[in-house]
Amino acid sequence: MRDLLPEAYIEKWNLEGYEKERLQEVRLRAGAPLSLKYDGKERLLENGKVTPQDLNKIAQWLTGFGIHAYQQELKNGYFTVRGGHRIGVGGQAAFDGEGAFLGFCHMQSLHIRIAHEIPGVSDGLLGELYGEGRFLNTLILAPPGMGKTTMLRDLVRNISDGNDFSPGLQVSLIDEREEIAALYQGQASLLIGKRTDVIAGCKREQAMEMALRSLGPQVVAVDEIYGERDLEALKRLYGCGVHLLATHHCDSYAQLTAKPFGRELCRTKIFERFLVLQRADGVYRTAGIWDREGVRLL
Repeated sequence: MRDLLPEAYIEKWNLEGYEKERLQEVRLRAGAPLSLKYDGKERLLENGKVTPQDLNKIAQWLTGFGIHAYQQELKNGYFTVRGGHRIGVGGQAAFDGEGAFLGFCHMQSLHIRIAHEIPGVSDGLLGELYGEGRFLNTLILAPPGMGKTTMLRDLVRNISDGNDFSPGLQVSLIDEREEIAALYQGQASLLIGKRTDVIAGCKREQAMEMALRSLGPQVVAVDEIYGERDLEALKRLYGCGVHLLATHHCDSYAQLTAKPFGRELCRTKIFERFLVLQRADGVYRTAGIWDREGVRLL
């Protein structure tokens, strides 16, 4: 907890007993009780009423008392801090004379999404994601908070370092929201493998094109794909012989095939494996794996 909130607030709100490994998010709203998502359930702490002053102090502490260095990120409504924790911001928006969003002049809420690193969580799945020594293009599906990014990160580590099914490959990791590798002064804070290059803080489709042109990847990994631009970038990578690993917000394989983006994605036959995740009792589990023909393998 001590890398999420200042010591004074841990004591003030009596948070000593909460294990960070089981904590998924912390929500702070001015005038409302502190909210914790713990083991998949929300808990409101009535003794933890938040004030505007608390929000400002915590935001300053999270950014190392240099919140102005995060102004570019704040234009997207969030900032990411050391450890890969992403903090969404709500409040009174500020705009320039041409109507462009500048950030928030008064914060009303902070939403801390806690990054979880679980080395080895993907180990038991590798046999289904490789074929004849080749990594099979894989799309990870799950709703928010079910471990997509955690699984993506660990698969990148396994692909990059090598495993029982293949030697290590050159991986380009597209980290648009800076929460997968959690770069700090240019160095990854989380385990992503020794053959992984990171492009962080850049739009996905632009970063994928940059990786293709300059980094010579064998595999490109990208979080939360959606929309025509992402799909076109993936098609280009696929056409150039690059292997793909990606995630997408979706409850199930059936739901993916029921919506326009998913149907178009499946029609391209780019992805050879669809890995669906769920989370129960604080543990990430595999709900199933499908192939590109829609046949369930696991």
